[in-house]
Amino acid sequence: MCQTPENPQAVYKWISGKSLPSLDNFIILSRLLHTSIEDILVIDGDIVRLWYILFRKLN
Repeated sequence: MCQTPENPQAVYKWISGKSLPSLDNFIILSRLLHTSIEDILVIDGDIVRLWYILFRKLN
């Protein structure tokens, strides 16, 4: 079963690095953004890379 964040705070926690999405949510995000999970996975605090990918996919 797919899980969705119960409130927008979950997304802010993901972006700030305080928590990570569940595997289900990673799959949902990758499908919504038409990209792989690896492309949206932030490693070593590379938040700039994540914002670039999100901006590129949404515009």
